[in-house]
Amino acid sequence: MNFFITTLGSYGDVHPFLWIGKLLKEKGHQVMFFTNPYFADLVEREGFDFIPIGTVDLYKSFSNHPKLFDPKTGPRIFWENLVLTTIKESYYKIETRLQRNPVIISSLAFLASRLIQEKHSVKVVTVNLSPLGFKSAYEPPSVGRFSLPSKLPVIFGKILWWLVDILALDPLIGKTLNPFRRRLGLSPVKHILSAWVFSPDLVIGLFPPWWAAPQPDWPPNTKLFSFPLFDQGVAEELPKEVAEFLEGGEPPIVFMPGTLNTAAKDFFIESVAICERLNRRGVFLSKDSGQISKTLPASIGYWNYIPFSRLLPHAALLIHHGGIGTTAQALSAGIPQIIRPMAFDQFDNARRIQRLGVGRTVFPNKYRKEIVPDIILQLLASERVYAKCAALKRFLLSNDQNKIIAEIEGVNTNRLI
Repeated sequence: MNFFITTLGSYGDVHPFLWIGKLLKEKGHQVMFFTNPYFADLVEREGFDFIPIGTVDLYKSFSNHPKLFDPKTGPRIFWENLVLTTIKESYYKIETRLQRNPVIISSLAFLASRLIQEKHSVKVVTVNLSPLGFKSAYEPPSVGRFSLPSKLPVIFGKILWWLVDILALDPLIGKTLNPFRRRLGLSPVKHILSAWVFSPDLVIGLFPPWWAAPQPDWPPNTKLFSFPLFDQGVAEELPKEVAEFLEGGEPPIVFMPGTLNTAAKDFFIESVAICERLNRRGVFLSKDSGQISKTLPASIGYWNYIPFSRLLPHAALLIHHGGIGTTAQALSAGIPQIIRPMAFDQFDNARRIQRLGVGRTVFPNKYRKEIVPDIILQLLASERVYAKCAALKRFLLSNDQNKIIAEIEGVNTNRLI
């Protein structure tokens, strides 16, 4: 079978689809990958045919936007600067390759996949990476620092999401999507991100039911699976200097503000002070060396990238931004975590980690050397926290890779008209 994989976003939005692609390729299927060329080397290294969407400059302009991590403006910047500018290009690049008879495996943001499905009767599998993608009135996810009380009547959640659609999301996305739909001979759509974006063929949630239980208003064809836990470079051994550092003392605290975060200088300055106050070793991870002091103490190591599956089993605790992929890696390693959420699904992931009892939330304005060390000490001293970390780690040992591929393969492929 031929599969087109379509996704836009950061490493956290690309890695899970690389994971799916690898599983399909191992089963003998052909995989063509559509995403921004910023990730071209990564995609081609996995042996997939690569189709660029947008430009590297477009990605850098998006990722370096000064208000990307403002919860009020971040979603608009994502949609306007990265997604909507490429919707026509995405559509036509897929359309010209339909002779391959593909099944499309698409992220929520790759709207062209749904357009192709409607126009050409192509089967599409929608992949949702976090519960925030399901705008449920029964268990409303946290949006920014705001979350509805869990016992609030469902009607209030329905009204909230209706207002979000009508006042914010539909105007933002529909102003580009609907004129293009009319050009294709398709009717305009409403409730774009709460209903239309999900394929009627199959919706896959890449998170387990204990992370977010299915709700009555989720798409009826939704199947949940374990976190993907894709780790770039996982087959490689740790670099010698990393291995020597990890073996040179007690398990370090790992600090990672997110691959998109290009304004984390203050985060790392405060993290140095936190390590010094605790007299603990640290590992700093950032693809932007300009955010890191040139005079780090010897007890803190800095690297551009280390595969989490290799690093985190040697760590005492992880402090990070709250991306779903990073969150899952800490759960898989069985270590406590502190989430410092800034935008997107990070607040919702932080709330779920705290509810599970395996970590804490610290908002950026509270991320200070006077506050965070006490939280770290509480987590590291808690037998209850470690017991819960160990229990969730055992849950993640179950492997449902064959099940997810069977679901995808089971999608009927007789679709071109």
